[in-house]
Amino acid sequence: MAQFTFRLETVYRWKQWQEEAARDQWLQAHRRLSQARAELLLLENELGSLGDRLPNEPIDASTLHAWARYAARTREEAARQQEEVLRAESHTQELHSRLVQASQERRLFERLREKAWLRYRLEQEHQEQRFQDELAGVRAAAVRIRSRQAAADRPARLA
Repeated sequence: MAQFTFRLETVYRWKQWQEEAARDQWLQAHRRLSQARAELLLLENELGSLGDRLPNEPIDASTLHAWARYAARTREEAARQQEEVLRAESHTQELHSRLVQASQERRLFERLREKAWLRYRLEQEHQEQRFQDELAGVRAAAVRIRSRQAAADRPARLA
C-alpha cells in the first residue's frame, strides 16, 4: 500500500509556521498594549491625587510653582502615554488582522490536506476492493477448473 503524501505539505507547514509567528507577534503586542494602559492608569491616578496631596496650610510661591511644574509634567506624560496607548492599540489590531488572515490561510491548506487524505483513503479502498474482486474471480475460476477436471475424471474411472 502506497504511503499518503500531500503534495502541498511544505506549503501547509509554512502556513502553520506563519500562523504561529503571527500569534506570537500579536501576543507580544497585546502585552505591550496592556503595559501601556497600566502606565497610563498610573499617571491618571497620579494626576487625580495631585490636589489631595497639596498641604492644607499656606505654602510659598516657589513650592506652589514647583507643584504646578510637576502637575504640568505629569499631564504631558499622561498625554504622551495616551498617544502610546493609541499607537499600541492600532498596532495590536493590525497584528490581530494578520493573525486572522494567517489562520484562514492555514485552515485552507488544512482542508485541502483533509480532502487529499480522503481521496487517498477512497483510492486505497477501491484498490482493496479490486484486489478482493480479482481474488474472488481467481478462486471461482479455480473451482470451475477443478469441477471440470473432476467431471472429466469420472467417466474415465467408470470405463
